[in-house]
Amino acid sequence: IRRTSPRRTPLRWSRWFPHAIIVSIHLFLFGTMVTGDQAPGFRDSAFLYYPMFKWHDRLIQEGKVPTWNPYDNYGAPVIEDTTSSVFYPGKLIFLVRALPYPSRFGIYLLLHALLAAYGAYWLALVLRCNQFGSTLAALSYSLSGAVLFQSCNVIFLIGAAWLPWALGGWWLLFSKGRTAMLGWTAWTLAMMALGGDPQMAYHVALIGVFLLLRLSL
Repeated sequence: IRRTSPRRTPLRWSRWFPHAIIVSIHLFLFGTMVTGDQAPGFRDSAFLYYPMFKWHDRLIQEGKVPTWNPYDNYGAPVIEDTTSSVFYPGKLIFLVRALPYPSRFGIYLLLHALLAAYGAYWLALVLRCNQFGSTLAALSYSLSGAVLFQSCNVIFLIGAAWLPWALGGWWLLFSKGRTAMLGWTAWTLAMMALGGDPQMAYHVALIGVFLLLRLSL
């Protein structure tokens, strides 16, 4: 009698390997920012967002809500300035006081880069791409110059991060008739506006109108 060895269960590479690639590449690029050793220092990042968010963080730690900025010209209201993004839910990461401020800022950038990557991944799946194509879309989008460079202009990184999620919502709403996607898309537009990029929300709304007209013909 020939003894046969038990069949080994093959590793499901297709399940976790694409996500390992996506996450590891982003951790490699943003690693020194997450640890707080470095921070983006080109133009708006160094002279506006990094110090402004740090000032917001100090006021909130003191139990105050930033409402007036005395350092902008002769003073300016903070809440009316969309770039302040005071009420953006993503800023909850800054409440993790166990981490130093530079690390929290780096994690803030990393999470939005990953949000952009997985938004493109999900959008590609919605458009019926296979897993390889979806992984390629995720990396091509989040690591493209137009998106990755926005780590120096964080409000536009936020807009880019939510863009594919909004486009996928429009597509499922108008082409598949999934009415629940209306609320989802409204949420993504709100995140863009609260995150400091209402222009992106406006353009995504226009895309939704044109998509509806195109699919109605």
